[in-house]
Amino acid sequence: MTPPSISLFIPAGSFQESLSPGTVIQVNLEAQCTAENQQSNASSLTFNSGELNGIGDIANNNGSLALEPGSGNPQNTANAFVPAGSYQNSSSDIQITLTATCNNELGQPINSSITYTPQQAAEYSDISNNNGNLEAITSSSISLSSLSDSDDSGDDDDDDDGGDGDGGDGDGGDGGAGDGGVGDGGDGGGRGARFRPTE
Repeated sequence: MTPPSISLFIPAGSFQESLSPGTVIQVNLEAQCTAENQQSNASSLTFNSGELNGIGDIANNNGSLALEPGSGNPQNTANAFVPAGSYQNSSSDIQITLTATCNNELGQPINSSITYTPQQAAEYSDISNNNGNLEAITSSSISLSSLSDSDDSGDDDDDDDGGDGDGGDGDGGDGGAGDGGVGDGGDGGGRGARFRPTE
C-alpha cells in the first residue's frame, strides 16, 4: 500500500513522517510540453508544499508548466509518486526532483534530494527516509532485503561448514553445490543491504 501524501501534487512516501520540524517539501518538474502550434518546449516548474492552497491543477499552459487555481481535484492521480496534473496529457520526458529535510537516526536534519522519471516511479512502493536520505523503495529491493535477512541467519554456519569441507572432502559433489549456494546467497545479501529501508 502506498503511504499517503499531504497533497496529490506532492510525491507520496513514508519520508513525510520524519521531516525536520517546519520543513517544506520542494518539487521540481521538468518536461517537454507541446504548445498550441504543436512545437515541443522544454519547461520547468518549482513549487513547495506550502504553496498549494487553492491550486487545482499542474497544467501545460501553451508549452509551459504552470500551477492553476482550482478546487484541488487534479487529473492523473494514478501514480502517487508523480505530481498529479493535466500536464501529463501533453508532456513527455517528465523528470521529478523531490527535496526535503529529513531527520536522521540521531534527530539531526539532513537536506536530501531524489530525481526520477514516471517510468521509474511505476516500480516504486515507497520513498523512504534512510537515515536522513531520501531513498526509493521498489518491490524488487524489498525482495532482496528479505532474501538477505534469511541468508544472513545461515551464513555463519555455512561458512564454518565450508571451512571444514575445504580441509577434507572439498572436492565432493555435494560440497561443491553447498559452496555455490553460499556464494549466491552472499551476493543476494549484498544487493539487499544497499536497498534495505531504515526502520
